Amino acid sequence: MILNPISIESRELMEKAQTRIEGGDLILTKSANGAYTAFLGYYLGQMKRIRMRNREELVYIANSFATLCGLTEPPAITKMLVGKMGLKGVAGVNIGEGDDNMRRVGGGGGAGNRRNNNNNNSQNHGHSDGGRRAPIRRR
Repeated sequence: MILNPISIESRELMEKAQTRIEGGDLILTKSANGAYTAFLGYYLGQMKRIRMRNREELVYIANSFATLCGLTEPPAITKMLVGKMGLKGVAGVNIGEGDDNMRRVGGGGGAGNRRNNNNNNSQNHGHSDGGRRAPIRRR
């Protein structure tokens, strides 16, 4: 039961997006694929909290979500990601050469292109401590 129904404006925007996805809009299709994978990954981590014991049920709900996003079939997920998500052998999972969203450009978490508050001598060796240092103890 939906307590707050979707407004007419929101429904119209959603229908336009679904039509564009069904028509082959690559950008929206990629976004819908990513939303599906994110949905699945998030709720896999929340299964205990939401008292869901059956992964097949979650995959069924995620596949329904994909349909609501305008996809004609659930996005393909690579074997590697299926294994990482613990979905090997679960009915309804579309295994293929999908875009995992695990292969992100640029990576994450490393020192990367971090700014060092105009202090070029500051070396944090990849640690993300916000540039804060432990106080220097003087003897």
